[in-house]
Amino acid sequence: MSLPKTHFASEPLPETGSDDVSTNAVERAWADRIRAGHMDAFEALYRRYWERLYAFAFRYLRSQQDAEDAVQEVFFRIWRGRADWVPAGAVRNYLYLAVRNAALDRLQRAAVARRQSSSSARRSPAPPEPAGKSIGSVIARR
Repeated sequence: MSLPKTHFASEPLPETGSDDVSTNAVERAWADRIRAGHMDAFEALYRRYWERLYAFAFRYLRSQQDAEDAVQEVFFRIWRGRADWVPAGAVRNYLYLAVRNAALDRLQRAAVARRQSSSSARRSPAPPEPAGKSIGSVIARR
């Protein structure tokens, strides 16, 4: 049994689908190095997937800013929790699932905010009358 070829973070990964076993091994090595605090491995993973994940998030969110934010949020969470980051299964699958969940969370929060905004607009009291125009001010002057 031979071990997979060692790749360094600065080396490009083979194209997805060309050798999934090798790609998974390389990505697992990146995950191990990220867990150990190696920024170069994190940057390599980020560069490898950012554009694809952004396009994926954009399909859900239909907003450039929201899609960028969702992907950034996922990578930020990975880096912040890097010491304990152990993706179950393929790293690629973990990233897509995490971005999907971040996008769905954003959509859900936006829907809740819209509902709260519309319901508070319906319940808001009438604006106060300008000073000097209310019945109370007329009576008080007499």
